[in-house]
Amino acid sequence: MLDLIFLAIFGFSLLAIFTFFIWEKLDFSWLNNIAFCLVLSLPFERVPSLEMSGVNIRISQILVLLGFYFLAILLIKKDDQLLQTQINKVTWWIFAFWVSLLPSLFFAINGQRQIQVLIATILVFGATFLISHFLKNILETAKYLVLVLSGVGIFGLYQFVADFVGVPYTITLLREHYTKRVFGFARIHATALEPLYWGGMLLFPCVFLILYLILKQDLKTKIGSKIEVYFHSKWLLLAAFSVLGLNLILTLSRGAYLAFGATTLVALVLSFKNFSWKSISVYLAPYFLFITILGVGFIGFSGDTTLIDKVSDHILNVFSDKQFSTYERLNFLSGALDLIYQNTIVGIGSGNYGPAVQNNIPQGDGGWLIVNNVYVEIWLEQGLLALLIFVTFLLYYIFQGLKYYFELLKNRESGDLHDRLILVLALISSLIGYMLQWLTFSPIFIMPVFILLGLLIALIRDKKLE
Repeated sequence: MLDLIFLAIFGFSLLAIFTFFIWEKLDFSWLNNIAFCLVLSLPFERVPSLEMSGVNIRISQILVLLGFYFLAILLIKKDDQLLQTQINKVTWWIFAFWVSLLPSLFFAINGQRQIQVLIATILVFGATFLISHFLKNILETAKYLVLVLSGVGIFGLYQFVADFVGVPYTITLLREHYTKRVFGFARIHATALEPLYWGGMLLFPCVFLILYLILKQDLKTKIGSKIEVYFHSKWLLLAAFSVLGLNLILTLSRGAYLAFGATTLVALVLSFKNFSWKSISVYLAPYFLFITILGVGFIGFSGDTTLIDKVSDHILNVFSDKQFSTYERLNFLSGALDLIYQNTIVGIGSGNYGPAVQNNIPQGDGGWLIVNNVYVEIWLEQGLLALLIFVTFLLYYIFQGLKYYFELLKNRESGDLHDRLILVLALISSLIGYMLQWLTFSPIFIMPVFILLGLLIALIRDKKLE
């Protein structure tokens, strides 16, 4: 107990010193910087991170805390720009969700687990709040995010190749049960915790690049910054798509495949009338023909099809109900539904599915089971009203995004609108893909979803800059 007191005193002392040095320098622009860094932190879930007492502390979570710390100081200082900032509707949606789950707090059988999950959930909603209110230069930020994810994608390919030639997982940073020792080939997850999570992170950049390649642009835009050079080269865009697409394939995640299929379908259907058939015929058709020839040539001349056979078998088994992971997920879902029958209206407490089905005894590694379906999990843990508010919240902003998209279609007069059209469609499609993917995994506090949601709300908010 004495050690904890000294640790708390030491922490508060450091915070006081830090506050003293930044007090005069801190201004409203720092919130934009935090929001910008928060967007770019999207892929950095497991690497780098800090594990303390079984909790994985991520860069994005630290940035959210820092953002609200700066916000509090600016409020105390009565910053003029902050006081003039209009609070948008997302604040009331978040408030309604948290009010709706209050009754569930009294039914938790494991209070410590509930507090951990509540803190993690607060942080993801906090990310949406900060990005949607304070991010400027939204288009440029989204493009930097695509570049960051492309760089992480190169690291993902390194993981696959290095593991294949025998580099230990302590260097490739793969989790041991995703190396070739288990599957015969690596299921890459780059800087994410799981292949499924990494696949979800790839939805936005993949569909963004696809749309950039196939949508016609009425006017030539001026290259205003270095990043625009990248997005005005079809070959660089194809190279980035190749890296990210191959990463998506090598996750071997059925949830990621399903979400990507839905994301791409939504994007293509909504944008069909604006296809640039010239770009498709000059760039995409030869590209896919080259990739096909390259793949067939590799298979024909490799002489050893063992790896290919293993990959094919695994993909086929992934979609089979005989696979252990599918059977395990169905058991988790069945257990959650049984509990819902007994707790239809009020939840059993955030994060308390695991303690409920494990008799409040953690697994050997100290972890707890999860439902692997976020909608069922919210219903069970936070209650029916919380589920209805949460789903309505997501759908509301998806429909607001669609409304904005069709407004842009009516007035495509500049390259800026062209980029906005691509971004809003990529964000809408990615969020729909995530909502579908959420049928196969949980918990609610998946930061990338809330970062993308914050970007979409910020873009809708930013109409006045068109």
